[in-house]
Amino acid sequence: MRINKSKRISGNVCSGRYSLPLAVAAAVICTYLVTSHFDFKEQKKSNNNLRQTATATATATSSNALFGVVVPQGRAVAMPSVRISAEESETIKRNIYGGEGDKAHLGGFTSFDPHGVSPTLWKHMVEWLGVKSLLDVGCGIGTSTSWFVTHGLEYVQCVEGSHDAVTKSLLPKLPQWKEDMIVEHDFSRGPWWPDRTVDVAWSVEVLEHVGRN
Repeated sequence: MRINKSKRISGNVCSGRYSLPLAVAAAVICTYLVTSHFDFKEQKKSNNNLRQTATATATATSSNALFGVVVPQGRAVAMPSVRISAEESETIKRNIYGGEGDKAHLGGFTSFDPHGVSPTLWKHMVEWLGVKSLLDVGCGIGTSTSWFVTHGLEYVQCVEGSHDAVTKSLLPKLPQWKEDMIVEHDFSRGPWWPDRTVDVAWSVEVLEHVGRN
């Protein structure tokens, strides 16, 4: 009797009230599998198209381009800051900052700024990150630049907008001094870039002195 009951229940499952839900479930599964198959093919095709487009774009664009930003070619022309008269310079409240003869937007400089000196970080950059070349943007009188110069980097260059800071730079006093180590350029007048790429660009408290132009 138990065996017959079991057979009867099994038959009800297959051909009775459970047959319609099972059929619907099977149809849903089949539809899902077929749809997934075509979706996968379409996705694969789309990925291939994107890859081909990216390859074509990379080929058509300069090899130096990254995210649409193209590295300028050729040698940059440095544009020193425009000097002002002694009378106009006296109207600028410089407080502890140097910058005689400089326009106010250049901000001046100090003989030593503890907030811009990070020897522990610099040492980590050189010894652990392997930094060999550096551009110091807004180097002032060259305090940070001189540290990198005296710690064995292969190439160090600083760019500064203040003419007063350039004339009072510490760099010419170093044994490693080279004439092209300092570039006088006011970024509010336009762009400038070094003659070569560098591992690191170091810049502290500079952008607030450059207008949106």
